[in-house]
Amino acid sequence: MNNTESKIKGCILAGAIGDAFGAPLEGIRSLDKLREQYGKNGSHEFLPYQGHWDGAAPAALGVVTDDTTMLACTLAGIIEAGSRSRNDILQKQWQYYLAWGSRQEYGENMAVFIHDDTTIPGYLHPFLYRCAAGKGTLAALLTGKRGSFLRPVQYDCMIGDKRMNEPNAGCGGMMRIAPVAFLYSHMDVVEMALNNAAITHGHIDALNATAATAALISNCLQQQHITAALTATRESIKGLSDNLPLLAAWTAAETAIAEYGVNMDTIELLGSANDSNPFLALPVLSQTVYCLLAASQAPATADSFKAVIRLAANHSGDSDSVAAIVGNCLGAAWGMEALPADWVNVLTLKNELMTLTDGYLRMGIS
Repeated sequence: MNNTESKIKGCILAGAIGDAFGAPLEGIRSLDKLREQYGKNGSHEFLPYQGHWDGAAPAALGVVTDDTTMLACTLAGIIEAGSRSRNDILQKQWQYYLAWGSRQEYGENMAVFIHDDTTIPGYLHPFLYRCAAGKGTLAALLTGKRGSFLRPVQYDCMIGDKRMNEPNAGCGGMMRIAPVAFLYSHMDVVEMALNNAAITHGHIDALNATAATAALISNCLQQQHITAALTATRESIKGLSDNLPLLAAWTAAETAIAEYGVNMDTIELLGSANDSNPFLALPVLSQTVYCLLAASQAPATADSFKAVIRLAANHSGDSDSVAAIVGNCLGAAWGMEALPADWVNVLTLKNELMTLTDGYLRMGIS
């Protein structure tokens, strides 16, 4: 396995590890409650779980959520579009998001928007199952329109008992964007990420945070050290429009680790800084950068990987998304060699994820 192959496979598998590790913690509404349930240092291993959200179904050990299943649709869109244009890739991705969304609670009606000439590849079917999808993402997909950076999707509707209206500032673009980072050799990753996020999200903070995430993963693939990847990304996001909130979120992570070090209390505070909703894109980005700054001080080993994923998941915010995105970055930076075998083997869709990734690698466009 060459270095690029190891990093791409590592990115996908490590993201799934973070997702499955963090999922049992998502929805615990305070750090005190998390510690009460899992101990003062939080959760340390994979757990089967009953989700903390109303109506959540029990999940087995190693089951991934919408973070990984939507990422699979993103990668499938790249594979099936081949080396064609950005628009072809985005169109495929949108159609596969619709196929995924049609399997979610409240999403059945979006199946009518899947075009007659769209074929869902067999390797994607294992990822098309109900997994507590974000209601804002579903609302956008239910419009039947593909949003873009210049023309964000608009909606105002009820999803279950909750009114949803744009613009969506959540992290749904960030959690699925990693495969776009693989295209750095022949496509503008930032521009592609902005337009992918805009399929479902319209708020500039969500779009910019998704672009920053894609750039960060891309730089992790290309750089020899996480510190260099962080530095390159920090510089590149200065070119994004309306970027002051994004830069503030990034700076908050740098300040936090410099002043308070690496601990659960600090990542918890980053999620709720300025009374923000910890499930929105900017707090998730801030927590992600904080974890990667911690990782930059550690050797690229399985033990370090476990420690950083634990840090990324043990807080009362979007535990699975932060841990999934951090996992994508760690895998892209450190490669398969740093992934703990016992955690990889827990994943229920490990083989399916590798089949998907091998399909991309056979294209030879990394």
